[in-house]
Amino acid sequence: HYRSRHESLIAVSNRECYDNDLLIYPSVADRAENLGLTLRHLPQTVYERGVNSGNPLEAEAVALAVLDHYRQNPDKTLMVGTFNVRQQELIRDKVAQLRLTAPELDVFFSRDTREHFDVKNLETIQGDERDVIFISVGFGFDVNRKLLMNFGPLNQEGGWRRLNVLITRAREQCVVFSNFRAADLPFETTTSRGLSMLKVFLAYAESRVLPETDAAQLQADLPFENAIDEFLTSHGHVVKRQVGCAGFRLDLAIVDPLAPGRYLLGIECDGMSYHSSHVARDRDRLRQQILKGMGWRIQRVWSTDWYRDRSETERLLLEAIEKCKQVTALHDPNQPLQTPPVRPLAHLVEEIAEPVSMSVSVGLPFDSAVIPYQICTSLTIGTDLEVHQTRVEELAGAITEIVAVESPVHIEEMIRRLRVLWGKKRAADRMRNAIETSIQYAVNKGTIRQEGEFLWTYPAREVTARYRDGDPPARIETICDEEIEEAIRQVIREQYATQREDLILAASRTLGFQATREQTSQTIGYALNRLLDTGKLIQMPNGMVNFPID
Repeated sequence: HYRSRHESLIAVSNRECYDNDLLIYPSVADRAENLGLTLRHLPQTVYERGVNSGNPLEAEAVALAVLDHYRQNPDKTLMVGTFNVRQQELIRDKVAQLRLTAPELDVFFSRDTREHFDVKNLETIQGDERDVIFISVGFGFDVNRKLLMNFGPLNQEGGWRRLNVLITRAREQCVVFSNFRAADLPFETTTSRGLSMLKVFLAYAESRVLPETDAAQLQADLPFENAIDEFLTSHGHVVKRQVGCAGFRLDLAIVDPLAPGRYLLGIECDGMSYHSSHVARDRDRLRQQILKGMGWRIQRVWSTDWYRDRSETERLLLEAIEKCKQVTALHDPNQPLQTPPVRPLAHLVEEIAEPVSMSVSVGLPFDSAVIPYQICTSLTIGTDLEVHQTRVEELAGAITEIVAVESPVHIEEMIRRLRVLWGKKRAADRMRNAIETSIQYAVNKGTIRQEGEFLWTYPAREVTARYRDGDPPARIETICDEEIEEAIRQVIREQYATQREDLILAASRTLGFQATREQTSQTIGYALNRLLDTGKLIQMPNGMVNFPID
């Protein structure tokens, strides 16, 4: 599953909606404070039936948690999801009231950001995703401690699908606020699939245990894995078996003695689970890359090595554990061994939850590999004279300075940059002619070079994919082919093999497009075709696009 950075965020949906067909990689941090699914039980709150149909005290608890989130984790995006419109309104009002007491947090509530804070209900949250999601159930015990089985849209036909969408919005953490627990729901009295799924979800949020996980652990009675487990345990290490959930599990994992909620090392064996894995053997390299991206350190133990030269294999295994201890001693015990990238890891299995329309506005945080577009802010030219009155040499110098920072830059973007510098709302013919003349002067002098409608440094430097946050605006016609192609390659470097439409969407978001319109989609599609035609990328039989395999 491409979004979830912790298996607990998708485990219930995988079991209840997808028959465990989604491939989910385990997180290296099993119980990190700010990772995964948790339940915040609020028994003191009351669901008000009738006209109000909300839980004001729960709404206040959520609002307080929202402000606390931005104080503690200002770099993590946040959204609140509710089960009905009334609870949505209550939380919005409570957040607005609390913001009056904390004006220093106003910056986090600006709607100008790509993934701004919002509160949405069960029926409107589809298509959104955030680092952190707070879910407010709202429904629950009333003032008489009576719990009715009426949960609004959840009870309706297809309510389980709405619940599936709601509980899978988080990339890193999901916190559920509820005044009741799973044990309070006698779902055997209802035929609603939505309520049955809610019971499983709340139980898992509280205990992090699914029935099939226990069964898998009980069935892991393999002599080879048992021998490794016994050896490591005899040397004082705490070993967990079958770490993860359906689709993919690590055979063994060593618990970090300094942080019991985190794993030091994952161990893969070539026993029965290896050969029966859903992950094809020709994807071993890809699997290793994904696990590494999740923060894992992996040690493989082959049965042939174990039985032919057991002492050497044991020595290498203990040595690997000691190296991990030395590294993790420098890390915060509540964090994974390495900070997981926010960008989705891979589409090894298509996400079934909901197809994302190519025209839907969605944001995508980027990591350090995708840089923001840098605007030249240190021009030395004066603006006392009009542009057309400025000496060609001076204007050409300013153009060269801009190209040095922003190369490759479209001529229209260059004109816009100088127009804004001079404080003009539009570029008159005299201004445009003066700029174009100065561009040609700089080209002739050899300080810049022009290819088509784009200006480049001379000599040219390596092209990078740049995220445009509004200045300059993301317009596909002002982005050169080379940068679009690099955005496509960048997505594959981060996500690995990707379906064509997902690749086009992710590349557009990498460049700063909040909505991928038809022209943008077509232009990126042409760039992708060029990469495929030249053999720089390949499209596999299953439709995935990837780099050629060496």
